[in-house]
Amino acid sequence: MSLPFCFFLLFLMLSISNVFAQQDDINTARQYIKQGASFYIKEEYQKSIEYLNKAEVIANKLKNDLLKVSISTWRGHVYLQEGEYQKTLSYYYYSLDILERIGDLDREIIALSGLVTVLKRMGQLDRAHELTLKMLKLTDNASFKNKFNHAAVIATANEIYIALEEYDSVLYFADKGIKIAKNIDSKSLLVHLYVEKGMVFYHKKKYKEAFEYLLKTEALLQNHEIINESFPTALTYYFLASCYYQEQSYDTAILYLLKVINAAKEKDLTKMYVIQCYLLLANCYGEQEDFEKALYWNNEYMRLNASYEKEKDGTANVIYEKESEKLLENIEHLKNKQAKDEHIKKYTYGISGFLTLILITVGFTYFKKQRSNKQRFENLMKKINELESKEDMTTVKKEGTKSLVIDDEKVVEILKKLDKLVDEEYFLKKECSLQSMAKKLKTNASYLSKIINTHKKKNFSAYINDLRIDFVIDRLHKDTKFRKYTIKAIAQDIGFNTSEAFTRVFHKNTGMYPSYFIKELEKRSKS
Repeated sequence: MSLPFCFFLLFLMLSISNVFAQQDDINTARQYIKQGASFYIKEEYQKSIEYLNKAEVIANKLKNDLLKVSISTWRGHVYLQEGEYQKTLSYYYYSLDILERIGDLDREIIALSGLVTVLKRMGQLDRAHELTLKMLKLTDNASFKNKFNHAAVIATANEIYIALEEYDSVLYFADKGIKIAKNIDSKSLLVHLYVEKGMVFYHKKKYKEAFEYLLKTEALLQNHEIINESFPTALTYYFLASCYYQEQSYDTAILYLLKVINAAKEKDLTKMYVIQCYLLLANCYGEQEDFEKALYWNNEYMRLNASYEKEKDGTANVIYEKESEKLLENIEHLKNKQAKDEHIKKYTYGISGFLTLILITVGFTYFKKQRSNKQRFENLMKKINELESKEDMTTVKKEGTKSLVIDDEKVVEILKKLDKLVDEEYFLKKECSLQSMAKKLKTNASYLSKIINTHKKKNFSAYINDLRIDFVIDRLHKDTKFRKYTIKAIAQDIGFNTSEAFTRVFHKNTGMYPSYFIKELEKRSKS
C-alpha cells in the first residue's frame, strides 16, 4: 500500500471519527435543550436555565446556528415567565438575527411569537400589532400550518387583539385555532382559545356566551393535564368570578377568587392576574355589605398593587387595567355607602363599638385619599399657572428637539415634521396611529417608533397619550363649557375610543380621575 494512500485512509478515518464525535455532541446538546424545556414546562425556571447553559457550551464549540437559536429562544421563554423583559428581548432578537440570516421560517415565527408577547407586556402595542400581522402572514407558508404551532401562533395573536379591544378579530381567529386544536386533539391549546373567547364575550357583556366557554375551559383544566396550567386556571377562575359578580352571584364569585388566591405561590403575588382577584373579592364582600372583609381584601390589594407598581419594569396589563378602574370606583362607592348607613344607624338604632371602629378606619382611608387627591390637584394647578406665566401652554407642551445634538439629517427632518403635526393637534384625531403618523411623515412605522423611543424617551402610545392629557388638562382649565361635557364626550373629543381608556390614562398621568379634576376646577371657579 502506497504511503500517500495510507495518509488518505488515515485522513478519512479521522474525518469519519470527527463526524461521529460532532454528531454525539449535537445529540448531547439537544438532550440538554430538551431537559431545559421540560423544566420550563414544570415552571422550574432556574433548572431550565442550567441545562440551557450546558447546551450553549456545546453550541458555541460547534458553532452550530440552529442549536444557538433553540437555546436563545428557550431562554427568551424562561425570562418572559420570570418577568425579566430586557433579557427576554435580547434573546428573542438574537434568535431572529440568526434566523433571518439562515432563512428558517418555522423557527422565525416561534421567536416572533415570543417577541410579540413580551412587547405586549411592556405596553408597546403598536409594535406588537405590527409583528402580529407579520407573524400571521408568515404562518401561511410555514411547514406547521394547521398543526400545533399554527394554533399556538393564533392564541398569541389573540392576546394582542384583546389588548387592542379588537374583539371581532379575536373571535374570528379563535374559531380557526379551535378547529385546528380539535383536529390535533390538543387540550392545552383548546384551554387557551376557549378562555380567550370567554374573555371577549365578558367584555362584550354577553355573559351567557362567556359562561359557555369559561366553563368548557374549567372542565378541560379539571379533566386533563395542561401545560403551564397555573396561568390559564387563574385567568379562567378570575373571569368566571367576574361573570358571577355581574350577575350578583357573589358567593359563587368569592369561591372562584379564593381558589386562585389559595393556590397562588409567593412568586405569583407579583402577577396582576392574581392581584386583581383581591380587588374583585373586596367588591364582592362590599356588595354583600360585609365591610370588615371588604376592607381587609381591599387593603391587601392596595399592598400587593403598590409592590407590583414599584417593580413592574414598564410592563402593561391592559386586560386588567380597565377592570381595576371600575372596581376601584365601586370600592369608593361602597365605602361612602357604608359611611352613610352607619351614620343613620348611630342615631336610630345605636351602633356597636366594633362597627364604629370599622367606620373610622374606612373614613380615615377615604379622607386620606381625598386629601391626597386635593394635594395632587393643587400641585397640578401650580404647575399649570407656572407654565402660563412663562409662555403659552401649547408652546411649553412641545418636546423640543433644538437642544438635542443630532447628526442624522433624516432624524432631524422627521422630528421637525413630528413637531409640526403636534402643532396641528393631529394627536387628537381617532385615526392617529403609529402607521398613519408614519405615512404622514413619509417614513415607516418601525423607524418612527425607534425615533420616538430614542428622542422622546417613551413608546408611541405613551407619547400620544401624554400629549392628549396635557391638552385636555389645559382646555378643561381654560374652557368652562368644555367642563360640561360628559367624560365620554371629552374622551372622544381628544381621540380616545372609550371613556374607560381616557380615565385610565388620565389617572395614570395625574393620580386623580378626570371627574374629580373637573369638580375641583368648578369649585375654584365659583369661589
